[in-house]
This record gives sequence, C-alpha cells and structure tokens, in this order.
Amino acid sequence: MTTIGIIGLGAMGGAIGSILVKRRYAPIGYDCDASALARFAAEGGRAKPDATAVAAAADLLVLVVRDERQVEAILDARKPAAGALRRGCTVWLVSTVHPDYVSKLGERLALAGVHLLDGPVSGGVARARVGKLTLILAGDDIAFQAVAALAPALAERVFRVGNSPGAASVIKAANQLLTASHIALTAETIGLVVRSGVDPRMFQEVVNASAGASRIFAERAPRMLDDDFAPLSTIGIFLKDLTIALDMARLHGARTPIATAAQKVFHHAAQVLGEDLGDPAIYRLYRPENEQ
Repeated sequence: MTTIGIIGLGAMGGAIGSILVKRRYAPIGYDCDASALARFAAEGGRAKPDATAVAAAADLLVLVVRDERQVEAILDARKPAAGALRRGCTVWLVSTVHPDYVSKLGERLALAGVHLLDGPVSGGVARARVGKLTLILAGDDIAFQAVAALAPALAERVFRVGNSPGAASVIKAANQLLTASHIALTAETIGLVVRSGVDPRMFQEVVNASAGASRIFAERAPRMLDDDFAPLSTIGIFLKDLTIALDMARLHGARTPIATAAQKVFHHAAQVLGEDLGDPAIYRLYRPENEQ
C-alpha cells in the first residue's frame, strides 16, 4: 500500500489529512505546531516526530505549507528531509508559490530521482473538509497518477493542466487574483449599500439572483454581515498570493490595475487588522463607523 505523508497540518493540510484518515489511507504526518499534530493524531493519523521521518517513509509526500520559504526549509538539498526522500517517490506541492520557483524545484528534485507534482488546490478549507476540492495538477505521468488515485477522496474536479511543474501554479495565482479582487469588491459594495440605508441582507438576496452573483459573493457576503472572520483563508494568505500574481504579471508585462488596487486593500487590512483574521474581516474597513 502506498504510504502517504503530509507535512503541514494546519487548516488545509489538517482537512486533507482528516479526509484521508476517514477514507482509510492511513497517512503519516508532521507539523511544527504541536497542537496541529495532536489533532491529526486524535483523528487517527500517524504522527511522526519530524519532517525527515515523514519524508523517509513516504511514497507520496504532500506539502501543505504556507510559502516558498517553508517549502525550502524542507526540500533544500542540504536539509535532512530532502536527503531522506526515496528515488521514485512523488512530492505533491499543494502550497501556492511562484511558478518560476516551482519549475526550478521540479528540475532540482528530478536530479535526485524524485517526481514533483505542481498541485495547488481551490475550494478552501470548508470544501477540503468534505472532499470537494478542485485539484489543479501539472507534472509527469508518474506524479499525476500518484495523486489522481486519491482524487475520489479529496475532490469534485481534477484538472491536469501541464506535463511539467509550473503551469498549475500560474493558474492558481491567476485564480487568487480573481478571488481576492472579488472579496475586496464585495466588502466595498456592502459598505456602499449600508451607507445608503438599504438592508444589506436584502441586497445579498437580490444579488444572488442577479447578474452580479458569484461564488465569492455568495460565500463571503453572509460571513461579512455575520462578523464571521474564522481563518478559513486569511488576509495574510491572500496578500501573499496577490504578491505572487502581480510579480508574475510584471515579469510578463501584463497590466493589472484592478488586482493592484485589491493588493492595496489587503495590505491596508493587514496593517489595520492583522494578517491572521479570515478574509471577510476586510469588510471592517468599509463599515461607515470604521471607514479609514
């Protein structure tokens, strides 16, 4: 049986681990946060003492860490975990990082006989918990098949978007550009409606039946109005992802005035509210009594 290892058992990694436990895949895992590791073990996951132990045992190593710096802390060739990877194994990089970094990482791992699947996901923690993610995958046939076998447990939709690492991260960054822009505009629009004296919940109901509807509006608007700022996806994560997308745009000479404006909103929110609140907290900036 394939041994699945997970490094990074926070919100998304923990949700993926939980689903795999329920579907009897018996994953092993590690997180530097003792509480996250304890939750994983309490749900039936097999906790390991460090990242190296997970890497050494895994046929499929799933990395669900925050950013490029944390990926490097595990996969830098000078690190014990990277040295513990077995030839022929697959690393599934779920993290949203820069496409250029992913391409270079794939080349580096290939020299060690390791397959890299560039595989960010979409749908957020709520959909991860019920196995309804969208998987965006790019990699060779061995890497793709290693993760495709898990797809029925994890996802509603699977898209193979390329045969080598990089393409999936381009698509994820562009998706995050759209998502963050929608979140910022949703908060701004609700603020306008409230300031105009109209019931925002009635507005929400009308929009959901009208041309302005979107999944982001349908999911975020009620959370904004209910002060539900649970960190399913945080202000800091979207600020990171927007930075990746806008750097990608700069490298390719693409104009992004709307996304640049959204980045400014998220940057201001991070300064005023902190990075750890759920992204609906951006609405706090647009309440008439709080507008700054």
